[in-house]
Amino acid sequence: YQSWPNNAGSSIRTDNILRVQLSTGLQIEVITSPGQTAQNSSQNLKYEEHLGIRFHRTHLISGSTIGKKKSVLNRIKKIITFPYFLIRIFNLSRKIRPDILHAHAMSYCGIAALIIGKLQKIPVIYEVRSLWFKNSHAMLGKAQQFCFEKLERYVVHHVDGFVGISEGIMNAFKDIRSDGTIIGNAVFEKEIVPIEEI
Repeated sequence: YQSWPNNAGSSIRTDNILRVQLSTGLQIEVITSPGQTAQNSSQNLKYEEHLGIRFHRTHLISGSTIGKKKSVLNRIKKIITFPYFLIRIFNLSRKIRPDILHAHAMSYCGIAALIIGKLQKIPVIYEVRSLWFKNSHAMLGKAQQFCFEKLERYVVHHVDGFVGISEGIMNAFKDIRSDGTIIGNAVFEKEIVPIEEI
């Protein structure tokens, strides 16, 4: 949902996962959500490169950017852009022919990956990094929390593989999924500075 150039924790985790995957020789293409603008947001780019990886952009509507104030209008913009997001993923997947679609929470991305995965017979791995819908920063009412939790649970239940970053995440879904894998926060070892050097 969030990705480079955004510098939130989940974006940093994604960067580190991508670096490790690249180091193993995997070929990677990234498709970002409609809420993620390009590095130079004044340009309407279809893709840009970062870490030697193509980041395919699906940003469509001004003001629907991640990190903007949450409002009913911004949520409506995200819903309106969902069909375009699906079409971009469908066309890119048909062109690239990936072995796996890896989506991470929010369910917005997970549902899109599930749809395209079913249509194109591509396995989907879904990664949950937090129970974001319960976070006070999400500014959701009880009804919205309930709906978003149901959507997350739907995605987790229906994907081919489920990854969580902690035992707590796994426990939140253990009643519907017992075969998940825990992969703690990714750290790119070459960037670790020993404490005695600080």
